[in-house]
Amino acid sequence: MNHLTTKRVPQPRSILGVILVSSMILTGLTGCQSTLFKDEPVPEPIYVPQLSLGDSQVLTILAGRVPCDTALPMQCLLAKQQGSTELFQIPYNWIEGFTPASNVEYTISASPMIDNNLLDNETQGLTGHWVLNNIIDQRLFRVQ
Repeated sequence: MNHLTTKRVPQPRSILGVILVSSMILTGLTGCQSTLFKDEPVPEPIYVPQLSLGDSQVLTILAGRVPCDTALPMQCLLAKQQGSTELFQIPYNWIEGFTPASNVEYTISASPMIDNNLLDNETQGLTGHWVLNNIIDQRLFRVQ
């Protein structure tokens, strides 16, 4: 009679030991979690701005767009207030109701959006967003 002998392969005990120790640690940690907090943690409240419109201002929006001076890659419009030569940037779509053509200079009446919660802040509550009141004038520039 011919007997087949099977050889027993030893099981790696170190892997079983690691699994056993890991499951004991996880069980211990989850058991401790219920004692860490007497009450369930409460998330911070969501900030809700109190927006209002500031006084209407006459702005000249120059033709074309420029890269914004921000960390994010965006296109900006160059603008100046009536009676001023100082230019400032407004991100392209931050004038609600206004979609400028790239080769047109506009004179518009717009109101800045103000967050009343931040009036004491150095920005005086200005959010950077505007709302178009009306387009006063527009001049077409030739693209060369």
